[in-house]
Amino acid sequence: MYVVEEGQVHIKRNTLNNGPLTLAELEEGDFFGELALLDESPRSADAASQTASVLIGFFRPDLFTLLDREPQLGSKIILELARIIGIRLRNSNIEVQDIKQQLAESAHDRSDQTAASG
Repeated sequence: MYVVEEGQVHIKRNTLNNGPLTLAELEEGDFFGELALLDESPRSADAASQTASVLIGFFRPDLFTLLDREPQLGSKIILELARIIGIRLRNSNIEVQDIKQQLAESAHDRSDQTAASG
C-alpha cells in the first residue's frame, strides 16, 4: 500500500479500445494498493505519478510485524482498511448500477427509434 505524502498520482486501467482510463486522481493523504495488504492477487490497475511525488510504502510484512508486536494497533488498521474497502465497494456498486441503467435506457431508446421508423 502506498500513501501519497506529496504530489499527484493517477490510478489507471487499460481499456480494450480507448487506451488507459483514469479511475482515480489521488493527492496528499490519499492512498492506493491497500488490497495488497490483504491478498497477493495481481493488481487490477496501474499507478502513475503526474507530478514529482513522495510516497510512503506500507507492505504486507510490515502489517504482519505490526500485528505481532502491537495487536491492538494492527487490528485498528485492518478495521479501518475494511471500512474504506467497503466504502469503495459500495461506490463501485452504485457506479455499475448507474451504467446498467444507462445501457438499458439507451437500448430502449434505440428500440423505440427502430419501431418509429419501421
